[in-house]
Amino acid sequence: SGVLLQDLPVKYTVKRSVFSLWRFAESTQIASGEVTANENGEFTIPVRLEENDAYKNDARVYYRYSIEATATNVAGETQSSTDVIAAGSRSLILQTELADKTCKDKPFHTVFKVQNLNGQPVEVTGTFNLYKAQDADFKKLDENPVATGTFTSNEEMTIHWGNLPSGPYVLKATVKDTQGKEVTADANTILFSSKDQRPPIETTVWFYEANTEFDAEHPAMFCFGTSKKEAYVMMNVFSGNELLESKVMNLSDTIVHFKYPYKESYGEGVFVNFCMEVVALHPEIINSVLKLRRFVGFSKLLCHNHISLQFIRVYCPTNIPLYYRILLAICQLYRDKKSYYLQQITKWYTVMILLTS
Repeated sequence: SGVLLQDLPVKYTVKRSVFSLWRFAESTQIASGEVTANENGEFTIPVRLEENDAYKNDARVYYRYSIEATATNVAGETQSSTDVIAAGSRSLILQTELADKTCKDKPFHTVFKVQNLNGQPVEVTGTFNLYKAQDADFKKLDENPVATGTFTSNEEMTIHWGNLPSGPYVLKATVKDTQGKEVTADANTILFSSKDQRPPIETTVWFYEANTEFDAEHPAMFCFGTSKKEAYVMMNVFSGNELLESKVMNLSDTIVHFKYPYKESYGEGVFVNFCMEVVALHPEIINSVLKLRRFVGFSKLLCHNHISLQFIRVYCPTNIPLYYRILLAICQLYRDKKSYYLQQITKWYTVMILLTS
């Protein structure tokens, strides 16, 4: 109302919010109380804006302190005000965006985002270095970068790393604030090519959706692979409740590329399910009888080999037990071979995608 709140009690609360990069961590009340406004309507809040002991010495963490004051005049009118104070060991926040997987066949766009601690964009220039990782955990890096460059914050830029070999990489970006303090950010990605014949890293499942929206002119394209040896993959393709295709693939450190032209009979799209198991095979001289351990009413089956199986139950969208069909297919694969023991089937890896028109 513009009237000074003279000699009135003012209640206050102070809350501390913790942020890491741009992610909100938690909010805690650190102080509250009551003070009296002076003849000019001014008051002082006695509080120390301390950091959280759990995040001390973490340069990535910063704080926003929310101070709310409330006063009620003699007429019973209540007024309140909230101010926010930001604090941290650095005055800028840097974030670099990279997809988990980056196709190197063509240039891609990225933005190096920089804000102050109050969330306002700040224009600065910075540098970046790309390092080859020596493992899929991105922990051990080559000493020298394989690519370098400069950027202007908050502006989209184009990058092309088509000349680099497929594999894991770490992008390190750096800017400086007005006090000359360095602010850094890292991002991990796996470079790959659509022409790769094997996964660029050691992984149980390698999957990439090149295009899952198809029409008469543009087929759906995707790839599925594994770096494991002797992996068996059950693939089912559904349109509604109709099973269009079903097969078992034996993969060993390879990628399979799929292309599905659009058909009007697909309606709004098709559903593709991959179910994979990695198995260990050991020669064993035993009787020429296949015995499957009973599981959820599973019956004994007879064929050339003896295979003892332990497995868990997995369902496809139409509620068909996938393990039943995949185990029969595995049995057929080994009908004409000598006896083998198929052991330790304990995990299923599934990938499901929807191709839409």
